[in-house]
Formats: sequence, C-alpha cells, structure tokens
Amino acid sequence: MILKKIIRSFLCLAFLCSSISVYAGTNIGLGIIKGYKIGDGDAESIMVYLNDGYRYDDGDCKGVVRILFSDFNDTSRSKSRLELIMSTVLAAYMSNKSVRFHSHKNNCDVTFVALQESYF
Repeated sequence: MILKKIIRSFLCLAFLCSSISVYAGTNIGLGIIKGYKIGDGDAESIMVYLNDGYRYDDGDCKGVVRILFSDFNDTSRSKSRLELIMSTVLAAYMSNKSVRFHSHKNNCDVTFVALQESYF
C-alpha cells in the first residue's frame, strides 16, 4: 500500500514537472535593441535585432527574435497585446534600455516581452 502511494506520488510529480516545463517556455534574449524591421520580406512579422552582448538566449536565436502578427490576430485582446508588446519594444529602443524576450512556443517567436535591466 505504501509502495503504491510512493509510485503514485512520483508519477504525479513527474507529470507536474513536465507540464510546468512545457508551459514555462524559453528565454530568447535579454539586451539592448539594435533595431527592428516591420514586415521583413513576405512575412507578416517584426524582426527585432539585439546588440552584441545580449544574454539569456536559450533558444539559440543569435540575437534576432520574431514577433508574428498571426500570433496576435484572433481576438481584440490579442491585438491589444501586440500593441503593448510593440510599445515596449519601441520604449526600450528609444531609451536604449534592456528588454527581455521570451517564447512560450520554445522557438524564436516572441510571446512575452519585459522592459528590464537584469533577469528576474
């Protein structure tokens, strides 16, 4: 009986840990923005380029992250979220402050952005 409880607890913990890691996503850059391009090529996206010396690139994005319009066009809430993300990118660029990018998709597509000087 005790062994069953231990096994059940271990399986629940393993499931919980794997769920958290999928939800957690990937850091894809923390640094100062060198520049950005809107509508790069045929893609409906915004490409953001970080200056050399960026950190926390766990997605191997090499200092270039992408904001896809298609990720934010399904609801009015999503569209306002895209506006907030772009406002944050522009504020970081204009003030020469660091910005952190994160992807819940575990690639170089931005789903979260924060204006911050250090990682927290």
